[in-house]
Amino acid sequence: MNRIIKRGLIIGSLGAVAYQGFRLFRMVMAAKKMEVELKEHLSSLLGEEPKLSCSICANFVISINLIAKFSSETLTKHQDIEETVKSFIAEKYPILIKKRFKVIVCDKNMSTLDLIKQSQPKIYKRFGKLIERKLKAADCCKEAATEETENTDKPVE
Repeated sequence: MNRIIKRGLIIGSLGAVAYQGFRLFRMVMAAKKMEVELKEHLSSLLGEEPKLSCSICANFVISINLIAKFSSETLTKHQDIEETVKSFIAEKYPILIKKRFKVIVCDKNMSTLDLIKQSQPKIYKRFGKLIERKLKAADCCKEAATEETENTDKPVE
């Protein structure tokens, strides 16, 4: 009797994990398609191709963040970009709107730190100093790498 219960629990839990994996797979594929179609839609509507970035966080609850970066001229001309994006996604991809969905429209020249402050205020409040240190270290590494490539490109005399 214990073997039957044990096998039932194992099969049931494996089935639940497989189902959650399938749901997440469907969501990732829909997000990839949505990113391509949304880029085309916004470029035809606004006249400028945006820089889109979509991230899916699948912990206990699935949440989706979409960041659309435009030039400052486009942001001043079109005030309702966020509503346009949400209506497009609700119309074409209702599977994504059912989850926690957040759209952030910002300037292309906005720094990574300012973007984190705007999109994740709770995380920045908790880990702000750590994030700033990591971003400074990453900038130093990028500068060192560019200097190294510049030095190797010069001919040796």
